[in-house]
Amino acid sequence: MKMRLIDNWKTVLWRSWAVWAGVLAAILSGAATSVYFYTIAQPYPSRQLIVLNGVLTAAAGIAAAIVPLLRVTRQKNISGDPDANR
Repeated sequence: MKMRLIDNWKTVLWRSWAVWAGVLAAILSGAATSVYFYTIAQPYPSRQLIVLNGVLTAAAGIAAAIVPLLRVTRQKNISGDPDANR
């Protein structure tokens, strides 16, 4: 089976909730990793940094977990509903 792009791939890329949730998950994961490495570099890390790392990690996990759900959700502004962009 040969893979091909769909006809409206640019529209899907910019308007798909699944794509944006994936981007959000990547950003949150990068932020959590940065906070983690900053935290372990401190001789006595503050409790706030440890909590922030946990919150960012959990938020990244939630964003990544909803990507498959959003991938199969029908979006009218992508699927061709003429009234969706009004």
